[in-house]
Amino acid sequence: MDAGLALPWSRPRSIALGRAAPVLLGAAIALELVCALVLVLGADEAHRWLVPAARHAFPGWLHGPLPALDEDLTSNAIGALLVAMVLGYGVVLALARRVGGRWPIAVCVAAIVLCALAPPMLSADVFGYVAWGELGAHGVNPYSHASIAVGHDAVRPFLLWHHGITPYGPLFTASTYALAPLGVGAALWTLKAAAALAAIACVGLLWRSAERLGRSPAQAVFALGLNPLVLVYGVGGAHNDLLLEAFVLAGVLAIAAGRARTGAGAVVAAAAVKASAIVALPFLVAGSPRLRRPVLAALATGAALVACSFAIFGTPLLNIVGQLGSQQHDVAVHSVPAELARLAGAAGLPAWGHLVADALLLAAVCALLVRTRRGADWLAGAGWAFVALLLTTAWLLPWYVAWAVPFAALAADRRLLGAVWGLTLLIVVLRLPLLA
Repeated sequence: MDAGLALPWSRPRSIALGRAAPVLLGAAIALELVCALVLVLGADEAHRWLVPAARHAFPGWLHGPLPALDEDLTSNAIGALLVAMVLGYGVVLALARRVGGRWPIAVCVAAIVLCALAPPMLSADVFGYVAWGELGAHGVNPYSHASIAVGHDAVRPFLLWHHGITPYGPLFTASTYALAPLGVGAALWTLKAAAALAAIACVGLLWRSAERLGRSPAQAVFALGLNPLVLVYGVGGAHNDLLLEAFVLAGVLAIAAGRARTGAGAVVAAAAVKASAIVALPFLVAGSPRLRRPVLAALATGAALVACSFAIFGTPLLNIVGQLGSQQHDVAVHSVPAELARLAGAAGLPAWGHLVADALLLAAVCALLVRTRRGADWLAGAGWAFVALLLTTAWLLPWYVAWAVPFAALAADRRLLGAVWGLTLLIVVLRLPLLA
């Protein structure tokens, strides 16, 4: 068809859509914020599912400063709110690319602060952070003792996972030692504030990186700042994955500014918070025109962190390797491999299922690395690698989507952003049976 011609209805509809886009965008943002507000206010004593740490007690310091809803949320209502947030998030991503001004930053900060003021939602992991910090501050090595070793400490009633050493990196674990003198309540809200500040830092780093890379800053910050799993689970649960992403995005910004060595060091530091960040490093290296610089910087940073970590934790630090391996062979009820095994009639995920998933992940990562080395966008390669990891791991937790979001927000491959939205929806839908 001649480009200068159009069907009779095409031009009016295009104009109508253009005029309606700001209204649709505003409605989608409002939908997300209202749903988040209802969930946050619904996380009270009557809804222990939303606050699993409160299964034994719900003291005032755990509830936080916000009031509770007059009426309890039903399980179906909670599921509907999460699904509505994901649908609104999809509309925001679709319409935000041409948004101007800096008001998206304010929207994202408001959403983050709202979820930060909630009780620790949908996870009790934050109390594991507190418990391992208590152990370390009292001379007990978190890499050789489980969190249950805190004995009758005040944090113990709020722990959900009692067994196993800390699976977190030494940089994060050492930082939790400073929480011990604060008491459980103050330690909790310190970690909540840290998660919120890390998320806000991510928003700022995304904006600056998008400007340097020629991407849409508004779409980039909305991709993380309005992602329902990042907000409700990540910020609401005070997970350290947000601190990890702040380091990663600092590295991305450094690389965008031509400082590959600084970028590589930042990604290695992120891996010292949580090991999953290391997935991004080979793509950073493969995408660099000069391999030597980021490799040497990564090795130097890693060597310094390892030396400091062994000085603090000693040889028990090596136990983290076995802990991470053991964790990857656990099975989350609603991981993709577990769901596929269930649909096939299996009682659980068999050993060969783990092997197949691992082989698929390895093949995907290798293919993506080759493609990156041949000139493809390293951000897209890393983002697709994280998507592959989340689809193949048997230990899939909702806030892990934060690993892929920053790369999808900044990559040249816009399909990746759609894949992250689809993955967000899939995770929410797979976990709906937990609400029943």
